[in-house]
Amino acid sequence: MADEEAPPRDRLPTAEEVFAERVAPLLELLERWRARIVSEAQGWPAVPLSELEPDDPRRLVARIAEELLRARGHLVAAEERVRGAAALRRRMLGLDEPDGEPGP
Repeated sequence: MADEEAPPRDRLPTAEEVFAERVAPLLELLERWRARIVSEAQGWPAVPLSELEPDDPRRLVARIAEELLRARGHLVAAEERVRGAAALRRRMLGLDEPDGEPGP
């Protein structure tokens, strides 16, 4: 017979929660890098890209900022895919409640 006064067992984090925890610092890092690059580049005089050499730092800044945004987008999309897959798994197993218990 189980002890009815025993404390409830702690719930383990779901895969989506673990993934979100691990992705969050990467998203923050990408955003800080992009913000730093953009803020440093704002002090440069505006020049049309067509007038810049291919290896000009002003051209590279735009490319780097674009790549950082793209990387952030990939991480956000991956996080959404993990959440969607976890939700589908819960529905398929009949575990509709957030605590992993079967729904009503």
